[in-house]
Amino acid sequence: MAKIIRKPFILMIPVFVLLFLFPMYFYYESLVGLNIIPPIFGGYFTLISIISFFPLFFTYKHLLDNKNTKINLIDIIFFLIILLTIIVSLVNYSMSQPKSSYYDLFSWSMGGVLFNLICYFLAKTIPIHSKKLKSVAIISLTLMILIVLYNIGDLGIFYLKNKSMNSEFIASYQGFARSMVVIGLLIISVIKSKKITIPIFILTSMALFFNGARTEFILFFFSYILLLFYTSINFKKKFALIILTLTLITILINANFNTLIKNLPNNRMMELLDIKSSSSGQERKKATSAAIDTIIDKPILGDYGSYTKNNEIGNYSHNLLSAWVNLGITGFALYVFAILIIIFGIFSRFSKNASKKPIERITFIFSVFTIMALILSKDYSYMLFGFMVGFFSRFEEKINQNPVKEITTDE
Repeated sequence: MAKIIRKPFILMIPVFVLLFLFPMYFYYESLVGLNIIPPIFGGYFTLISIISFFPLFFTYKHLLDNKNTKINLIDIIFFLIILLTIIVSLVNYSMSQPKSSYYDLFSWSMGGVLFNLICYFLAKTIPIHSKKLKSVAIISLTLMILIVLYNIGDLGIFYLKNKSMNSEFIASYQGFARSMVVIGLLIISVIKSKKITIPIFILTSMALFFNGARTEFILFFFSYILLLFYTSINFKKKFALIILTLTLITILINANFNTLIKNLPNNRMMELLDIKSSSSGQERKKATSAAIDTIIDKPILGDYGSYTKNNEIGNYSHNLLSAWVNLGITGFALYVFAILIIIFGIFSRFSKNASKKPIERITFIFSVFTIMALILSKDYSYMLFGFMVGFFSRFEEKINQNPVKEITTDE
């Protein structure tokens, strides 16, 4: 009897953590940004992550013991990355390096470790087949979308810092977008019905557009298109789907391009038309160039925090080269190795003319999104890396098992 009572309870822990970390974070930041409540929780995301860590870890351990499965190679690489990050950060912190911002950089690094572990444990334990999870996710995402569309400001975007009396506590574009992306990717991958996923995809893309987070908007859009391609059983259907998608995009651009420019002259998303000339594009180009110079100068160990001049810890290279700069060639190689394992693992199933299971679909879409993000825009500590590894680990367990029904977490 105790076991029967315990199992549903423990399976709800990752569901609650997911909801509190992503939708609730979005709602909290929105309420503070709209001056409805004060910033009573301060740095909400970090606080909830710390509170959630041990319950989530014990859920992971319980399910791992219950399934009696082995740790996969991808798990070993992930934990080696976590260990290396902690060691490098601690060594440099103990030496007060870099001098201008050693404490802030240490906090940033430890935050990346914590968030990646949380996302990894979530991916390993979340009951992706749960009808309740799907329903709550759809309701949560719908509310986030409505908040964005209802609060589009004078700049043509959802930007609450201009409205808030506590702007220093308000999340960035990326913070709000992250909540919509995680829940959006979850919904459009685990729900098979196109009648549900296509409207969700369109509305989420619209909300991301007006949110102003360009990377998330682009990657979400293309991740779903590639998922449709990946899940099409027949090769001719795959090819036809790609042609149809490209045709529709071309028609929409030709039909609405001038109207879009006219109605949204101040929206920062218009910089996508000439991203290289945008201010952020220029800054990222400089940061990447600086990272390459650092790597050439110190190719083995890198130069931890060398980019933090004037205490600007955000001046890192916005791609995977940031791992080489901070963690040396070993850290960079571990990331590349993990990504290659995931790419080959996923595409080994690509040509198989079989209906893709939810774990395959969710692994594919989180992997596509995260890998593109690490190449184009995000630093090595990007928390969706934890999601990608965790889902791929479950994916490997599934395809390597005998055709036995998955444990209760997936039902």
